[in-house]
Amino acid sequence: MQLTMLLLFTLSQLTSTPLEYSFDDSGKIVFMEVVSTEIGFDTLVQNVENLGFEKVQNGDEEQGFSKEASFMLYNKRISKVPHGRLTYNVQVDVKENRYRYVITDLIFHEYERNRYGRYEEKRNGQMALEPLLAEPDKQWENHKQTILKKMESEVAMLKSEIVAVPLEEEQKSEVKINDDW
Repeated sequence: MQLTMLLLFTLSQLTSTPLEYSFDDSGKIVFMEVVSTEIGFDTLVQNVENLGFEKVQNGDEEQGFSKEASFMLYNKRISKVPHGRLTYNVQVDVKENRYRYVITDLIFHEYERNRYGRYEEKRNGQMALEPLLAEPDKQWENHKQTILKKMESEVAMLKSEIVAVPLEEEQKSEVKINDDW
């Protein structure tokens, strides 16, 4: 029994590939994958549009969509203290029976307390994520893991929503009730 559980755990670890930080030619962090699917072009385009993406280019064979997203990063203390907000761009290119997602332009917006005690973005607190991840700071080690987990959940949600097959609306037939006794 224990051997079977260990074998199943090992196989699940081998089949699921966790995201890692990868860099493009210019040194920017990029998360990218090309996914093949059995779903047609029109359904893929409709699913991407339903996710709130905006069309960025027109073409008969390929269509591109883009959207900006963000999430908060918190300091690990007794209470949640916002350290900043991470913004990033998600681009989806759709072709017949496949699509490609690209997550780039990760920018950290640092937060600080204002004179009223509320947290707000610093005036010059926007920084690219690449040099921040290179810091040997314990706080950024935690943020690295948080960012990877968030990107994994974003990619999983994106993959499941794009390939979702829309349910056909059921035709409700009128039921005639026989009122004759």
